[in-house]
Amino acid sequence: MFTKVRVRDLALLLRHPRVQNCFVTTRCHASTQTSKIYEIRHYRMHVHTVKTFLEMAKQSMPVRTSYSKMVGFWTTELGDGINDIVHIWEYGSLDERRRVRQALATDRRWQDDFIAHIMPMCLMQRNNVLQCMPGTDIVYPKPDSGSYELQEVKYNQNLAKAADCVKGISRPGSQLLACWSNVLSRQNHGLLLWHHKELDNILETQSPVKEIEIKKRKLLTPQSFSVMR
Repeated sequence: MFTKVRVRDLALLLRHPRVQNCFVTTRCHASTQTSKIYEIRHYRMHVHTVKTFLEMAKQSMPVRTSYSKMVGFWTTELGDGINDIVHIWEYGSLDERRRVRQALATDRRWQDDFIAHIMPMCLMQRNNVLQCMPGTDIVYPKPDSGSYELQEVKYNQNLAKAADCVKGISRPGSQLLACWSNVLSRQNHGLLLWHHKELDNILETQSPVKEIEIKKRKLLTPQSFSVMR
């Protein structure tokens, strides 16, 4: 059974502070959300195929970057996974990523000239979807100005508090380029991407932060076609 409500009564109801607060809270929450995501992809190659893979990737990269923005493309030199390929891509949303992957699957230039050749070279592939920590964004360093380090970390606080802790990390001669949290993989885990002006800076002990546990570290070598290089 429906109850009749007069327009005047409805207007008075909408002016009630509690009702107005509900509308304001909803609008603010929506305006602060971001759907931008980053996908990191790891390929482990047969050792004797790494050079060939990188040559083919360089040739085919104009096709790939016509679909979405590259953050960086590296090989692992030291640390977890020697000779692994690591590359990171930016998307406006998960839906955008889905559309890009669907388009690449039907692009014969990408499939025939690249994918068909490199698949036999791969021993393993894995990926992860990430978002920037609250209040942070990616910094792009001057090209050809140093070395890169990728850290896999666990956050022992909620993401907002962990983000504040990350910003406070002191590491002489180094710059934090990005701090991400996992979206679809292990929760309360993420990645820190560092830039070191001098390679030996990687040996400098960063200030200990109990809220952040470093699980793995690897030194990355950027490729000539990488945006971060």
